[in-house]
Amino acid sequence: MTLDDAVTDILTRLADQENQIWSRDEIKLYFKDGYDQFCRRSKCLWDVYVIPNLPPVGNWQSDLELYYAQTTPGFGFTDDPMMITAEDEKGKPVDGTSGRYPGSRGQPASATRPGDRDFMDDFSNLTATTKQVKGGTLPHETVEVVRVVYDGRTLKGISSQRMRELDPRYETRGGEPQWFIFDKDGLFYLRVVPAAQGNASYDTVDGSWGNLNYTDEDITVANTNTGGWGILRERTDYFPSGGPHGMPTQVHPDSLNIKVEVFRLGRDLDSHEVEIPLAYQKYPLFWAMYRALERSGQGQDIQLSDHFKQRFELGVKRMEAKAREMDKERAGRLGGLSKMTPFGLGDPVPPYPYGAPF
Repeated sequence: MTLDDAVTDILTRLADQENQIWSRDEIKLYFKDGYDQFCRRSKCLWDVYVIPNLPPVGNWQSDLELYYAQTTPGFGFTDDPMMITAEDEKGKPVDGTSGRYPGSRGQPASATRPGDRDFMDDFSNLTATTKQVKGGTLPHETVEVVRVVYDGRTLKGISSQRMRELDPRYETRGGEPQWFIFDKDGLFYLRVVPAAQGNASYDTVDGSWGNLNYTDEDITVANTNTGGWGILRERTDYFPSGGPHGMPTQVHPDSLNIKVEVFRLGRDLDSHEVEIPLAYQKYPLFWAMYRALERSGQGQDIQLSDHFKQRFELGVKRMEAKAREMDKERAGRLGGLSKMTPFGLGDPVPPYPYGAPF
């Protein structure tokens, strides 16, 4: 279901196809709000994000520079800014924005292009700390961090206060990550402790443009089972991050890399379809109808508005119950819903003749 389909459905249910009371733009806002509310509360969308275990790069320092690069054809920009370029600049204000960006949190960027990472081992002025990967910023659609994995190992979540009690210098140490922190370094920024070493082995990329069409591992390509022709569609044992549609643009190895499993919101409805299961797509519709009938003015009906709000709440509880049922069938639980026998021989019982009448 697309956004336009949802708006048309809502206006039809409200008997206002001619937009005499509610405009399509207003209903779009209500439906988007209901979609986000449903995904956030039910946690029905699970995804995997990757924080590349590579030395950081940055080529912009302010929001204005980022906006200019995003809106000007031909300009390239990095995910993170370059707020500092050396260790001795930590803690110094940069244009009044100290503390806002990863760079000012102790992650200096000594390169301005991803391709510069290939030369870092050849320059003596790049310190080991410069090559550390302290963490990364998760997408703003993130609702909750479920699990963080480094090199196939699950990291333990810990608060920044507790981490400081264990190691006051945890922000500067490098090594093999053991913990992750998600409560200190800014919104959506996840830190691993100790910092990773930035030595994940990525496939060599030939050129900067075009589709990914070759990999050393087993693949499935369009119109063939396996082989070297067509567009790369599938890799064995890999999860399609960001949804099942589209073509892969970068393949991240499991070894020496940071993967984050999260619950997230749905993708932007202006360019993507609704991602929740078909049986649950009616509940954001009910939320939009609740909001439309609640507002003051022509068309207001508080009792009917409360009715649709209750139906939305019922949908959230239904999704949560479904998730609990699916959790019982998760991998690792032998026998599914069957009850396990007591430990050992079971509860003690008296011998057969005990208590029998003579």
